[in-house]
Amino acid sequence: MMLRSQLPEERFASRTVLCVGDDPSRLLLYRSLLELDGYSVLLAEAVEDGLELSKNKIIDCIVLDHARDGAVLARKIGRQKIASPLIFVLDGSELPVHI
Repeated sequence: MMLRSQLPEERFASRTVLCVGDDPSRLLLYRSLLELDGYSVLLAEAVEDGLELSKNKIIDCIVLDHARDGAVLARKIGRQKIASPLIFVLDGSELPVHI
């Protein structure tokens, strides 16, 4: 698997990832890893902040690591017709949810 940073620069314009989570240390870890690979990263601890950012910025991908409210945010994003792909991060303690 090649990292984005190993591919020719012209293949990628600046890409923005929004990470929404309830654990500040994990959000900082996501930021560090994604920025190392050339992504621009926005962070939000509160679901409502994540929703506002997703409405007001061009977001290429949204990472949801919010144990309690990730599904709530996913539903709200869907209702807003925001087309960004969603990635759910689960640590195994959360039960599957229906969106």
